[in-house]
This record gives sequence, structure tokens and C-alpha cells, in this order.
Amino acid sequence: MIVVSGEIVVAPEDMERLRPAAIRMMAETAKEDGCILYTFAEHIGRPGCIRIYEEWESEAHLEAHFNTPHMAEWRAAFRDVTQLSREVKVLSGCSVRTL
Repeated sequence: MIVVSGEIVVAPEDMERLRPAAIRMMAETAKEDGCILYTFAEHIGRPGCIRIYEEWESEAHLEAHFNTPHMAEWRAAFRDVTQLSREVKVLSGCSVRTL
């Protein structure tokens, strides 16, 4: 399993404009082969901070995701917002256990 985790920070006033694209991105990605979980969440204590969490069956599935039409639309949505920072990491090869 591959885990992607991180955050994108945009100007707080841009969140409402970005929200429809984020909702579409989550819905379309959830339909992709190999997608186990794909979610965005707003950080309650940091306006404009979008937390990202994804689980993929394999690196190949994640790579295929980057070439989808909805990924292109998601990237295009950022042309209209002020992105302040972005830090997203891929975790692989780790053990998994239930708490």
C-alpha cells in the first residue's frame, strides 16, 4: 500500500472558489482503479489549509492517477487561487497495524 499525506495552503479567501474543484477531485479519484481512500479536509485551526490523505494499492496506481483528466482540472483550479505552500509526501514500505 502507498500512502500520500500532506497539505496545501491557499489564501483563506480562495477556499470557497477551490471547494467545487476539490469535491469533484475526491469523487472522481474514488472511482479510480487502485484507489483505496482519497480525501481532503480543511484544517480547523489554519484557515486556507487543505489536508490531503490518500491510500493506493500500488505506486503504479498512484502514477496513473497523475495522468487523469480530473487531475488536470484540479491543477488548473490552482491558476485562480493564491497557493502559499504545498508539502505532500509519499510513504511506502511501512508496516500497518490497527490501533
